[in-house]
Amino acid sequence: MTDSNVISRRARARAAKSSRNGSVVLVVALMMALVFVPVLALHAAALAGAVTGDEGRPDEVATVSHKKVPG
Repeated sequence: MTDSNVISRRARARAAKSSRNGSVVLVVALMMALVFVPVLALHAAALAGAVTGDEGRPDEVATVSHKKVPG
């Protein structure tokens, strides 16, 4: 066996390993993006004042009545 065959086999083995590792990293990155991008968007919207908790609610729902419970 010549040296070029050994080198090309090693190069092919390294390339196969790196492509597998690259696809795993890509999948993990995409899954993290699916989780963190909406969370960051909600935080940005809240900081901008676009999302408020009481806006658009009727007054009856927004105010909580504190009745005393007999007993």
